Amino acid sequence: MLTRILCAEKWRITPQFSEALPDLGEMLGNADAALIIGDPALRLSLEIEKDGWPGAPGQTVCRASTLGVTRSELLYVSDVVAEWRAMTRLPAVLAVWAVRRELATAELTADFLASRDFGLAHLSEISYEAAQDLELPERALESYLRSNIDFSLDAENRRGLELYFEHAARLGVIAKAEPLRWAAAKSEAVKL
Repeated sequence: MLTRILCAEKWRITPQFSEALPDLGEMLGNADAALIIGDPALRLSLEIEKDGWPGAPGQTVCRASTLGVTRSELLYVSDVVAEWRAMTRLPAVLAVWAVRRELATAELTADFLASRDFGLAHLSEISYEAAQDLELPERALESYLRSNIDFSLDAENRRGLELYFEHAARLGVIAKAEPLRWAAAKSEAVKL
């Protein structure tokens, strides 16, 4: 959805979207552009880091062959979260813990916060375990978790999320951007 919003409201284009497995070479063999997220995107970003150079603002350029793409000579890589921030001046919230209102008790909120805080206190161990499972460098994973993810849902993040829903409603993806209701918490989320 974030890419659809950026296409419509920042880049002013109306591409046709399709889903595919995260194989960049295959994706670009069938389309002009590709969106890769999650672990596959982290793998690609590590390769781009080795061979890429700055392009236009917010863009990295790399040789397509570096990423196993034969259809073109160069690839122009943009980070959709950075593009969202450039367009809105707000963060992109890509994940939240959500619960139905009737279950949103103070105890459950405390459990969510304790779980988050436990994870933040053990990022090194989590990164080590994930590196083994994902076959990715431990330092890259830990750096990503510490530098790229904001584990808070502060006022700025909330405004970004609400704006995201407003854009989605404007594009007709959701019927209406309903006001979000937040569970009460004793402490605001921690930033690293």
